[in-house]
Amino acid sequence: MDSTRKSNLKEKGVTEENLKQLDLSKDQQKQLEQMHHDMRNQKEKIKNDASLTEDQKNEKLRSIDKDYKGKLESVLTKEQKQKIQKEKQNKKTNP
Repeated sequence: MDSTRKSNLKEKGVTEENLKQLDLSKDQQKQLEQMHHDMRNQKEKIKNDASLTEDQKNEKLRSIDKDYKGKLESVLTKEQKQKIQKEKQNKKTNP
């Protein structure tokens, strides 16, 4: 996982560690793996697009992260989302 993606997802309360703690089903794991793969490919294309300025690249990368978060939310159950929120709150109060 690249450092930009880690930092963007961490701000949203999504880390590799708390994803592991969610007891994902095999189907959820498959969906998330595909989402990660697709996101990496999209980001790689943007980073290598010489026709874009750095600002344009950053904007597109942020858009991909936002889209990923929405897709992630659609894959997780209500309980799993609550676990992520709880972990996010814990990190804010105990940095």
